[in-house]
Amino acid sequence: MNFQYQYFEKEFEKSKKELKKAWKQGNIYKTLCYLRYLTCFYYTINYTLSDEELEEITQDISFKLLGETRIERTDDNTVIFYDGFGLATRGLANIYVKALCELGFQIVWVMYEWASDFEEIQNKFAKENNVQFIKVAAENILERMKKLQGIVQDISPKYIFIYTLPDDVTGIGAFSTVKGEAVRFLVDLTDHAFWLGKCASDYVIGFRNVGYNVAIKYRKFNEDQVVLLPYYPEKRENYSFEGMPFDIKKHEFVFSGGSVYKIEGSQLYENMVRYILDKYPEIYFVYAGDGKSEKLDQIKRSYAERFFQINERKDLDQIMKNAKFYLSTYPMFGALMTQYAIQNNCIPVSLCNMENPLANPTTLVIHPEKADYFLPSFDETCAFIDRMMKDSSYYRFIKNDLADQVISEKEFREELESIMLHGTSKFQGYKEEIDIQSFLNIYKKRASKEIYVKTIYNSRNKWVYRRHLLIWLRKKLKI
Repeated sequence: MNFQYQYFEKEFEKSKKELKKAWKQGNIYKTLCYLRYLTCFYYTINYTLSDEELEEITQDISFKLLGETRIERTDDNTVIFYDGFGLATRGLANIYVKALCELGFQIVWVMYEWASDFEEIQNKFAKENNVQFIKVAAENILERMKKLQGIVQDISPKYIFIYTLPDDVTGIGAFSTVKGEAVRFLVDLTDHAFWLGKCASDYVIGFRNVGYNVAIKYRKFNEDQVVLLPYYPEKRENYSFEGMPFDIKKHEFVFSGGSVYKIEGSQLYENMVRYILDKYPEIYFVYAGDGKSEKLDQIKRSYAERFFQINERKDLDQIMKNAKFYLSTYPMFGALMTQYAIQNNCIPVSLCNMENPLANPTTLVIHPEKADYFLPSFDETCAFIDRMMKDSSYYRFIKNDLADQVISEKEFREELESIMLHGTSKFQGYKEEIDIQSFLNIYKKRASKEIYVKTIYNSRNKWVYRRHLLIWLRKKLKI
């Protein structure tokens, strides 16, 4: 079919009608299935940053299933850390739990049975006497929500941290029913994208001023509910360097990486890579990221002996330390990858949209005024690269000036404690105008039939399948 973005909009409209119909009829399971489908689709295409109706329906249907989860007598020293990801070396879970441990809290770390890194995480924190792990069985959504409610009631925590996927109807639904003395903090990991969770949050913890403004203006949080806590990337020094497909003693390389969707919607990332490889024939280029990308395939065909795509790896620290510099993705920059580069003294060269804070990595660093490696145009980015490559003293100066651009572990721990005890941190947000629509248009450009079909494939919603019988049959027949 001749695919257009309007297919997404029509699908959202039909699905929302079905959702409301199921909700009004009191069909709990069907309502939850449609919530799961719509929130996943909204996040995948970044259709909107928030949806008040989905928040309302999530909370209401969860109360119909679970009733009120009232916590009256809390243990002031106990924290539930709900982790919907279960990843050992990616994200922010480890740095939050580490800080909570050092602050002396008793932590109950809740993950799902399907968490691929559960055992690795458990082993990593095995020496911490104040961390207990709970694994929630992979049952249907109704049973999972009941299990989460039971955990909260049994533990009676003073604090609940919600660190999860943007479309986690199970966790958000269960925590939306919590009433009483427990305080719920939602960690805003993806401030640039749609997520469900307002209905389950007393506070939202952002990591930059962009998230502060988005939370207030677009997600409709009260100002006193939004607190800021910049993060630092967890060190991965325990993972030894796995090497490259070439000899790094003979060949310097530029490193880049992240989810491949971050380079879709613009030709400029590919142009930058080609500029580097054409201008510096002695340089190799490595992109770390799983997934298929026509842009990367085109570069591989042009530079078969010098361009390499590798899978996401745990030895990221060592890769960064060995790289000449890090080239950020574009039009979507890699926030955590930029932080890892800075921490490992690897210059994070980034083309960015200075007019839109959502696409501007200067919002990530402590001292943006000296971040000369964040550039506003393609030509200026190339000129900066040329100066680094040709002037060794300038290159060393930039590398040596990276040290204080990321929050320290001590600061992170102290400000986390302040947030828990007082609802504030020393990092204060301020109002600024953010052009949301131009940012969301980046996602419109990457809208495709493949994304549309794949999301329907993965919906696990029999009612959606009935409306898309051909897509469902192709999935079943694997054609």
